Amino acid sequence: MSAAALELFAERRWTVPERLSDDTAVDPYRFLFGWVWTPGPIVVYVGLNPSTMTATKTDATGRKWRGFAERMGCGGFIAVNAFALRSTDPKGLNQRAGWDSVGAGNDDAILAAIAFPGVEKVVACWGRPPSVKLVGRLWEVRNMLAKRCDLLCWGLTKEGQPRHPLMLPYSTPLEALCA
Repeated sequence: MSAAALELFAERRWTVPERLSDDTAVDPYRFLFGWVWTPGPIVVYVGLNPSTMTATKTDATGRKWRGFAERMGCGGFIAVNAFALRSTDPKGLNQRAGWDSVGAGNDDAILAAIAFPGVEKVVACWGRPPSVKLVGRLWEVRNMLAKRCDLLCWGLTKEGQPRHPLMLPYSTPLEALCA
């Protein structure tokens, strides 16, 4: 196999925008995160806000997303979020609620992710938001996606939001998420 062919099958991760630093004051947004480890279908996960995962460092959510993706027969995932503001704690979104937390161009990034070649599933998984102030935006994203794809989830929280995968067993089935 040629070096170029091997490179096509090499595991890779990327972010949009490219991470400039770990300083959220300098680099406050992440619109998209991709991780592909083998050829195959891609799943898009739609979360609440960007995790601490980077192109070189994985976190617990990233490991869980990968585990679910592998069990679905996927070779990678793309992660997007209703709020592009990087915050290690979702409660940080409350301090900067509104457009600043969403990030200009975030809807375009979400729509680009679901249109990415090879995407076969789109899974909403933002969990219970830390404030009711954020619920309106989550409904916007949910409705935007439901018009364009079959939206899935791992069940709903008691508040009616799609469950976050971190504490779910890998045997949790996907189900349709109606808008």
